[in-house]
Amino acid sequence: MGLLILPYAVDARTLFITAGTSWTVPNDWTSQNFIEVIGGGASGNGGSQAGSGGGGGGAYSTTTVTGLSRGASITIQVGQGGVNGNNGADGTDTFFNRTGGVAGTCADTVSVCAKGGSVGTSPNGGAG
Repeated sequence: MGLLILPYAVDARTLFITAGTSWTVPNDWTSQNFIEVIGGGASGNGGSQAGSGGGGGGAYSTTTVTGLSRGASITIQVGQGGVNGNNGADGTDTFFNRTGGVAGTCADTVSVCAKGGSVGTSPNGGAG
């Protein structure tokens, strides 16, 4: 599973978001805060041959976000881990503040995004 981490200045508060598609900016949000995201990890290649590779971990990214209005609804995506099967599956991207683009990916216009990991290949593991 990916993770969206929102440490912000008021009382050194940190929010961990593990699910959802939107987030409401709290009333005590300050004008400048750090946003950290971790993409979903991929599954391994579940093939029956020896040496099937493990899945890559999700990427990590951080930025400072300014200009969010208190009470505003922000579009988010928390990346999910790939489901293991015969061919495995990639992890999905985690992002904060999507404003346009190709839905559900880092190709979107977002404040910050972390790519999901790639499925493992035989005999190598997947890219993180």
